[in-house]
Amino acid sequence: MDDMLQLIITMRLTAYVREELSLDYAPFVMTLMEDSEPNSDWLIGAQVAPHNEAMIEKAIDKVVSDIQLGVSNQEVEIAAKQLMKDMTSELNNQKLYT
Repeated sequence: MDDMLQLIITMRLTAYVREELSLDYAPFVMTLMEDSEPNSDWLIGAQVAPHNEAMIEKAIDKVVSDIQLGVSNQEVEIAAKQLMKDMTSELNNQKLYT
């Protein structure tokens, strides 16, 4: 589930930063989780020019706040397709080395 949410947040944040704010940054979202731990830690950020730092910080806050209101079926479908593509690619790569 974290992988799906990570992709959805990345999609929303990238769209907001690039389309709404007209900034050319690539934000990133990472989840960190130890085996058998019930919770995960999240790292959300972007490498930005210092004068745009506050703007990106507000964008991250907005996207995180908005995501708490829910996600659309379309976002889930897009994230699921991306995960399937990534998993298939990973499996194919593993076959090359076994």
